[in-house]
Amino acid sequence: MEIQPINLPELCGVVLGMTLVIIPVFGATIRFAARPFVEALITSGLVRRGEAITGSDNGKLIRRIQELELEVALLKSKDVDVLRQRVS
Repeated sequence: MEIQPINLPELCGVVLGMTLVIIPVFGATIRFAARPFVEALITSGLVRRGEAITGSDNGKLIRRIQELELEVALLKSKDVDVLRQRVS
C-alpha cells in the first residue's frame, strides 16, 4: 500500500471549518452547564461574608429604583424649565 502525501491547505481548511461549528456549541454548553455552579459560588461567598440575599433586599432594591426614577423625573423637569427660560 502506497502512502499518499498530506494536502496541508485542505487539512487546515477542514480543521478551521470544524472549529467554526464546535467552538460556539461548546461555549453555549459550558455557559448553561456552569451557570448553576457559578451562582452557587457567588451565593456561598455572600453567605460567608454575612451578606446573604433575603427578601428584605428585594424591597430595598425596589425602593432604590423608585428613588432613582423620581430623581430622573426631577432632572427632566428642571431641563424643561431651563429650556423654556432660554426660549422666552
